[in-house]
Amino acid sequence: MKNPWTGRESEADEPYLNEYKDISGQVEKASVMRDAARGHTVPTFLKITGMVARSLFLVALMVATALISLPATISASRLAHFSSADFLRAGIGLLVCLCVAVQLFRRPKDNDGYRVWTFIGLAAAAVLVFVMALKIAFPALV
Repeated sequence: MKNPWTGRESEADEPYLNEYKDISGQVEKASVMRDAARGHTVPTFLKITGMVARSLFLVALMVATALISLPATISASRLAHFSSADFLRAGIGLLVCLCVAVQLFRRPKDNDGYRVWTFIGLAAAAVLVFVMALKIAFPALV
């Protein structure tokens, strides 16, 4: 079947799994393959900065989640008096911390990921550290 816009045969028959058509109609590989083929590499400084910023953000997110999800007072004698909502909140917080910990050991999939994490990771980590400082200074707020 012909495509009415391009005048070519149907593109469903083409066996390209990880490719897409750009505006000119040429087939290009996904971003990782395209960058490698064109000789684009990430500078070492940017790669290290991106990984550090991403790690800072994810660790700050884990700490903030743990601080918010745990009850205010934890002791063996008070454990019996916790409501089911407290246990549910702590369980969800633990699950979120485990998921973030798994993401901590993954790397960005393409070269632009390091650049994005350099800028967004540092800004988000600063905001999370500020929120944690507020939580520690004023426990009644959160």
